[in-house]
Amino acid sequence: MPNVTFDQRSVRLDGKPVPIICGAIHYARSTPGMWPELLRASVEAGINTIDTYVFWGLHEREKRRYDFTGRLDLAYFLSLCQQHKLNVLLRIGPYICAETNFGGLPPWLIHEPGLVTRTDNAAWKREVLTWCKVLMAQIGEFQATRGGPVILAQLENEYNTVAKHYGADGPKYMDWVIASAKEMGLEVPLVMCEAPGDNKLELHDASLPRIIKGMNGFAIADRVPEFQRQFPAAPPIWTEAWGGWYTNFGDVTHFREDADFACAIAHFFAVGGAGVSYYMWHGGTNFGRESVYMQTTTYDSNAPLDEYGLPQRAFAHLKRLNHIVADHAEVLLEGTRSVQVLEAPREKEPLPRAAIYSCAKGTRTLAFLINESGQPYTMKSGALSIALKSKSCAITLDLNGDTRVLFESHPATAEAAIQPPPAAQWAASNVELNFVAFDEPLPDEQPTKFSNAIAMSEPRSMLPHTRDLSDYGWYQTVLSSATDRDATVVLPEVHDFSTLYLNGKFVGSQPERLNEDPKIFAKHTYNVRLKKGENRISILASALGLIKGDWAYNEPMSKERKGVIGAMLVDGMPQSLWWTLHAGLFGERARLFAPDTSDLAAWQAGPLTPRRLRWYRAKFKTPDSLLKARALALDVGALYKGLIWLNGECLGRYWQIPATDYVAEWMRGMTQTYGAGQPVQQRYHIPKDWLRAENTLVVLEETEAFPRGVKLLERAV
Repeated sequence: MPNVTFDQRSVRLDGKPVPIICGAIHYARSTPGMWPELLRASVEAGINTIDTYVFWGLHEREKRRYDFTGRLDLAYFLSLCQQHKLNVLLRIGPYICAETNFGGLPPWLIHEPGLVTRTDNAAWKREVLTWCKVLMAQIGEFQATRGGPVILAQLENEYNTVAKHYGADGPKYMDWVIASAKEMGLEVPLVMCEAPGDNKLELHDASLPRIIKGMNGFAIADRVPEFQRQFPAAPPIWTEAWGGWYTNFGDVTHFREDADFACAIAHFFAVGGAGVSYYMWHGGTNFGRESVYMQTTTYDSNAPLDEYGLPQRAFAHLKRLNHIVADHAEVLLEGTRSVQVLEAPREKEPLPRAAIYSCAKGTRTLAFLINESGQPYTMKSGALSIALKSKSCAITLDLNGDTRVLFESHPATAEAAIQPPPAAQWAASNVELNFVAFDEPLPDEQPTKFSNAIAMSEPRSMLPHTRDLSDYGWYQTVLSSATDRDATVVLPEVHDFSTLYLNGKFVGSQPERLNEDPKIFAKHTYNVRLKKGENRISILASALGLIKGDWAYNEPMSKERKGVIGAMLVDGMPQSLWWTLHAGLFGERARLFAPDTSDLAAWQAGPLTPRRLRWYRAKFKTPDSLLKARALALDVGALYKGLIWLNGECLGRYWQIPATDYVAEWMRGMTQTYGAGQPVQQRYHIPKDWLRAENTLVVLEETEAFPRGVKLLERAV
């Protein structure tokens, strides 16, 4: 069993310096059938460590009911890592962000009495400790101290982004996290990425695991000098190297030029970096309702291994770089360092704009030729003269006076134009999908045995009642009018969508699109025609994922809410009315998505007229061609917004709203984009290990869209 230590230059296993060449693969975003090939391809590409978050919110969807099966079988995933001789950075959190629902926390925490998330709060700390002990009982044996692959563990995540919300309680909480590591059962050194700069991470009880403060970003070489001054006893670790960005419904797709990414990685190692984690190496899929607020099912993130686990354009380029770092680790991590400055830094710049960084040991010298100057440069390495484009680099090896080029981030043969990743080649399968339909009833039309009405004096968050096990909730009330008249109805706060029915007739749905700031579209206004007497108002609230961090509302995550909130206004006047809330949909409670559920619904075949809120079902057999395909997906055709299930497993949410060309100001220059005017995602991942001999595909469509053009796709390459 290796002894894991670290010094200012590197992480060491049994005293040997090891560069951390880490690929982020989240076990819950793929399936056990995919794991062996994902890990094999990672080894091929020079990855020596797998980085995975732990998804508390999935393992404990309901309080004290734990799930470690299927794609949540973390122990099996870790055992496969060990079989492939891969180390593991286990990012426990328990808050992980990760663009996963509620930042990876279980939503039932919202309703625990007195609980405030991510601060010095007794109820929160009690739940964290309870969960971590359960987790470590499952996977503690996989720590390196016991002969397993886990060499590093992370607690909390990017706390510097929220510390200001908690004042003096923030540092107290971070101290507690560190002090509790041993009680949780952690025995390996800790990583704390983007922890607050003023938190004294290295001044704790010597019996506790030592701590490395990790850094995240698109390019962080310029942060290394300050890191080395602040933490002279720890190696610089790039815990998240962003090679792209995640995708939201209604936004353009982001990608990063492969050469630019490789140059940033090389620059980091050139200035003293000891380890990097590609975030993501394999992005995978947000199955079910697991994506964060607004986010698509795909978590591709321009990863070298795409959503389906297949190599993309960046794979070969980064593979070469990874193997160079691994092959020359001894020189890089133990050699004598020197720098030749060719162009000095400008004011407030920590690094030269052009320089040659060298590491020498014995007869070998590894040189990184870095050009960040904004203009072409020709640099000499040994007898070689190497022309470098602006914002590019090269790596050379001098062995006994013989110099050769090992790597160029921007080879001269590469195309000058920046191109998005090439489109995958998909073909329609020979599977025929014949849909039947069932209309989701309004609350008044549902069978009495499925009624779950909750009375309330005014609308409030539906999360205490849905427990986030459904996106949907029906709010109903009766509004009296003395005459037939037009009126303006205002819902002062809605998260995220509302659809209003008046006396059983559809009025409208809002908003057309969302924004990452959940407060922007929270006020919904409807113009209605009231009749004399009583008017039944039915409002379907629909959520699109929970927030991922405290900054969404500038308050603790435990304040999260969904649905209709606050007194309804009619012509500007607040109404004092009694309301009922029905949590979830009839079709969900009747499990219409499950193939082995007896039919509680009268499915209709044949031509259908437009109708909102409709379930569609198609049954099909699995031909051999599907099993032979390298990847499978569902093209949603003319469907617009809803959810998809295959054999009872939820493939995720879909929403075919066209993308705008908006890019956040801070992102400009970091990535390139494409896809404006088109739905950001048309295909939805079908894992082959979810297929059966006979399959049931179920769709819940929220709008009047029909399943025209829905088809199963096969990918050969």
